[in-house]
Amino acid sequence: MLTIVASMERELAGLRSRMREGMPRVAAGNLRRGLWASVPAMRVLCMGPGAGPALTSLLERRDGNGATPSGLLMLGVAGAVQPGLQTGDLVLSSRYYRQDCDAQPDFLEPDPSLWQWALAAADNSDLPVVYADSLTVSGLVTTVAAKQDIHCRYPAAVVNMEDYWVAQAAQEAGMPFISVRAVLDTAQQPLPGYLCRMAASPRSAITGAVAVPWRLPALFALWRRFGIAQRALIDFAINFLAQASRDVPVPAGANAAEHRSVAV
Repeated sequence: MLTIVASMERELAGLRSRMREGMPRVAAGNLRRGLWASVPAMRVLCMGPGAGPALTSLLERRDGNGATPSGLLMLGVAGAVQPGLQTGDLVLSSRYYRQDCDAQPDFLEPDPSLWQWALAAADNSDLPVVYADSLTVSGLVTTVAAKQDIHCRYPAAVVNMEDYWVAQAAQEAGMPFISVRAVLDTAQQPLPGYLCRMAASPRSAITGAVAVPWRLPALFALWRRFGIAQRALIDFAINFLAQASRDVPVPAGANAAEHRSVAV
């Protein structure tokens, strides 16, 4: 069974809610009977490099019924560093780069079969989809200047803090893996510096906003953008599950390179 993972519960909350509602509106006609009787497991790892060890621990424990996942789909938000990307754009990356100082940055790639399912899911949706690589960074990229610097130094359009580490852990476990991200903040939008302290805890965000009320407008704007990104992830995930339920063979000759780093 496919397992869906994320770095934060908020990235899965909308999908959990949609699954509880029963048959979704998106791609309902394509779902095989019985799919919703075996809802995929959804697990929260953690933010940053610790997501890799968290996945390793999860796979060692296996699922509640002792079953080993047949594949891993990671869902989450990302920050854009490439101009032109908009909040809610879905990003499918054929390479997950790791931030370092090497002339040739290290990268990992998604599983070819899951990649094909992702392509089909994107084609069957009305979502704006961008095929561009991602960079796994060590911390939140909060300033426009920092985003510009990353865009100049790395062949990536978006940044997050987990893709490379989770892909590495999945590879070591021999587990098919793919990550799909939705843009939260654009290349021209800075993030509040205090967000680093709030990102892991909604309670901290609420407490901080009450204590410093002038932060509220920025937090409300960020929350609206998060809602847009979350809806894109939900719609994609439903289409992806529909594609997976049909177990369509991987088309011969199709690969990730055909959709690599398309400029916007």
